[in-house]
Amino acid sequence: EDNPGDARLIQETLRDADGFDCSLQTADRLAAGLELLQPGKFDVVVLDLSLPDSSGYETYLRLHSYAPHIPVVLLTGLDDEELGARAVRDGAQDYLVKGSLDSSMLARALRYAVERKRFADALRQSEMLFEKMFSSLMDAVFLVETRSSKILNCNPAVAVTFGLPLRRAVEC
Repeated sequence: EDNPGDARLIQETLRDADGFDCSLQTADRLAAGLELLQPGKFDVVVLDLSLPDSSGYETYLRLHSYAPHIPVVLLTGLDDEELGARAVRDGAQDYLVKGSLDSSMLARALRYAVERKRFADALRQSEMLFEKMFSSLMDAVFLVETRSSKILNCNPAVAVTFGLPLRRAVEC
């Protein structure tokens, strides 16, 4: 947040939230904020999309590509539902408009952002483990959509079992 008044307002808003204890660190430019980011140091980033060295959606994209491991809540003066939906589709945890939130709403958004990110990371780990196990099975295994009987996936053992080229078997 590049506006000291808005930064102070965010701090005071969070201070007023019941049962929400946090410490804030601010940066007035995206580059300065990126320098602060280190894995494990922050639980969540609250990002203004209008900064002196970056503006608009590009601000979020730059932060997300630099630190995809940290959940991001966009807090901006732009009341743009389409942009908010796009940001959430692209990985932001929430999109809030300055001036239209209170302490409990902001605290809840930050708590939920952290939990959603934690859940998404756990799900991704589980999917990677499943894929590793599925691919290493010695038996031919097909995943089939029961209603349509469409083959959704198969493991590499299908190629060995049915004498198919590996690429064709994996593309089931």
